Amino acid sequence: MTLESRRQQIVAALNGRSKTRKLSQRIERCKRGQCGQCGDLCPVKANKWARDHVSKIVDALTVAKAEVLLMRYTRGVWARKDGELALFRADAEQQPAVNEFMLTQHASVEKAVRRAFDKLDGLNIVAVGMIDAWYNLERWEIGASVIIAGVSEGRLHEIFPAGFLVTTKVSNIRVSLRKLFADARRAKRTPALSLIARMPKRRQREYFAWLAGQKPNERLFRYGCDRYFNRLKKTKKVSQTIPKKPRPFPYWLQPYWFGYHRQGCLCRACGGPGKQFLHR
Repeated sequence: MTLESRRQQIVAALNGRSKTRKLSQRIERCKRGQCGQCGDLCPVKANKWARDHVSKIVDALTVAKAEVLLMRYTRGVWARKDGELALFRADAEQQPAVNEFMLTQHASVEKAVRRAFDKLDGLNIVAVGMIDAWYNLERWEIGASVIIAGVSEGRLHEIFPAGFLVTTKVSNIRVSLRKLFADARRAKRTPALSLIARMPKRRQREYFAWLAGQKPNERLFRYGCDRYFNRLKKTKKVSQTIPKKPRPFPYWLQPYWFGYHRQGCLCRACGGPGKQFLHR
């Protein structure tokens, strides 16, 4: 999809509601992408950023004889109902708790993916992707779409035990990166429904409003590289063994242990009739 076709799609979706009409007019007039009022929605700024950084990301992901995978990871606890993906300013003032939860939700997705990668101790992996949303049947599936280099497909299923994980092998890193960044700013359904059902226009408007409410590239995910996409050397964590705390010997209980009774004891443990027999 070209820049102009993407701009026309955004404008056509946002023109249908008065709350987003001003936003659509800014997108239609945008030429340089420098106003900073459209958030992560601006197609001009996104196109410039991808053009300037894709080559650097490809160099970071290119490792000798390393398998490169495309991963899409979602969880049921991150799913949102229709109308809850993005709240407009008037709606946010009426529902502050829901608005605060939605603004911080992509941070929880990033933490979950990052903690899963931390389990691969000793592996110098590099991962670059986006926090994204896909529309399913009457709800939004929120998760991460990431390209990973340096880890096998079987290990990914071990470190992501919960949730829904789909992995595919990447043959051309540059093409896959451009497609990932383009899809991350396009309203879409889940892959299982994309071929049989169209994206409702109302849900397209909601998705674009969600992008407009976030900072540029705020949804970008990086692991194993710095903000300039230079690879970071990961050292294996040194595990320190903590000696067990010594326990005192329970010598005061020794007379009651089995086998420590005096010879000729009449208790049942020693084979006698029992101590209560003596009181008869």
